[in-house]
Amino acid sequence: MPVALVGADAEGPQPRTAVMRSYEDVRVVLALAGAGIPVLVVLRLSEEDRTRVQDVLTGWALGSGGDVDQISPNTVAVRAASVPPVRLARRGVVSAVERAFDDRGRGLTRADEGRLRPAAAAGDPDARQRLVDAYAEIATLFAAWLRPAHMSLDSAVRRAQAELDAVVSSGGIEPVLVELVERIAARLAQ
Repeated sequence: MPVALVGADAEGPQPRTAVMRSYEDVRVVLALAGAGIPVLVVLRLSEEDRTRVQDVLTGWALGSGGDVDQISPNTVAVRAASVPPVRLARRGVVSAVERAFDDRGRGLTRADEGRLRPAAAAGDPDARQRLVDAYAEIATLFAAWLRPAHMSLDSAVRRAQAELDAVVSSGGIEPVLVELVERIAARLAQ
């Protein structure tokens, strides 16, 4: 049975899985980690870019007091100092990592989403994780783009990720992206 990232020791933000295909993707990982959301990072990068990313993440950890744990040569877990240690269990994230390395798993189709959304709303943790992982980066980018000037990036990312969790759990019939953008815009306007 595969090992999976299932959550922090205490209740807190659920971990996200981020696949880095270019060095520039480090910004999303740092935004998530800075917002107090643990991130399992899959590095699909050249050796040079992998080294650069690992140096940036190590620098971030030293400066913030956070942690970067090397799980394998291509996988690291990143968490802020304020986040309890992340536990490993047997289910879920290894499937996400395998999908990340599988070129066929480039994203969700509308049919995949239609099948996964009711399952996630019914409590299926694998369906929930797959949807959250598919939209975590988009939610982070929208948070950065739509946040008001008076709001910190960390706060905007935390709110956007909370909305993502709510959308995935709701089992609605609209496409996740449509509902997510509407909810993030409304939440950041508060």
